[in-house]
Amino acid sequence: MPMDKKFLFSCLICVFIFAFSTAFYFNDETIIKSENRMVTAFPKLPEKFSTSKIKHFFTQLSQFYNDNFPNREKIILTLTTLVPSVKTENLSIDTVISGKEDWLFLGNNYNNTIDKLTGKLYYHDSDNKKYDVTKRYDFYKNIAEKVLAQRMVVFFLIAPDKSTVYPEFLPETIIPAPKPFHEFLTQKMQRENLNVYYPRQDLLQNKEKALLYYVTDSHWNNYGAFIAFIRLISRLDPALPEMIKEEDFRFKPLKSTAGDLISLGNFLFKDKDYKDTFQVSYKNMPMETPKAEQTENKQNGLIQTVNPEALISKTVWIIGDSFSTALRPYFSFFFKNVYFIHKDTFNASPTGFTDIQADFAVYECVERSF
Repeated sequence: MPMDKKFLFSCLICVFIFAFSTAFYFNDETIIKSENRMVTAFPKLPEKFSTSKIKHFFTQLSQFYNDNFPNREKIILTLTTLVPSVKTENLSIDTVISGKEDWLFLGNNYNNTIDKLTGKLYYHDSDNKKYDVTKRYDFYKNIAEKVLAQRMVVFFLIAPDKSTVYPEFLPETIIPAPKPFHEFLTQKMQRENLNVYYPRQDLLQNKEKALLYYVTDSHWNNYGAFIAFIRLISRLDPALPEMIKEEDFRFKPLKSTAGDLISLGNFLFKDKDYKDTFQVSYKNMPMETPKAEQTENKQNGLIQTVNPEALISKTVWIIGDSFSTALRPYFSFFFKNVYFIHKDTFNASPTGFTDIQADFAVYECVERSF
């Protein structure tokens, strides 16, 4: 290329960079109206550097530039007008997905939720090492053996992802696979006499009664947790359903509040009543009473509740993630003695809890992490 053409080309590049940067500088919009969320702010540098924090910083930086792209709203509006099948809520499946009728769902940044939902990732004998079924099976078998050493009945509870229970509210471009990604693993566990309960079918059968998950949160609500609880205890002990009857419960609707997906996706909460929040009572008595006495071991995070008025004089040990939070009131209300520990704490040192004596142990894990 001749010198004068190189110079001209360099000048054009400089002008483009200057114009593009200026457009970013003067972009003072704070709300993306078409997606009902705040414009992503420029991320703060992490105080301590690690691989995950650096990755998160650049993810947020990329989102910042995406949101502040000059004339972004006009471009999207023009695109969706020219191609009606393109929806603004389908533009990203990484962080939080905006579905139909205000429903929000976790994206791929959280344990590859969507890739697992759609069948791109799944357990198999010869898949990539990350999803090798033998490695994961050995992990759960080891947990069962550690707990079974204390002569407990152990159940693995897989809390279904919101997207597997309410796929009808997902964007049309996201099509769930006909089988759950963990089916190969759970079948192997069941063949080896490990107790696994995946309550998706029970939840689907109760969808018409009331919402089981929060519209703007990634978790099940206390009604969804109740369905899982009432079906789970029948597996722990067939006699328990005769003591705790489903018809004795009442769920009083409360006003909806903003869920975790609002903040994760930087959305604006519409302050609507989605009828997804309830106050639970048993035989006209609020589940908050009688209050079980609770103690917490600050060293290992173990929480113990003792309820002398409990209907069932048995001890239960719950090992779980954030989905177990909605299960806790039911166990604490009906069982005399209950231990709670976060599964990450337990997984890091399972031998540190060998002194716990219980009749049952429940290892709960959300589906996308199982």
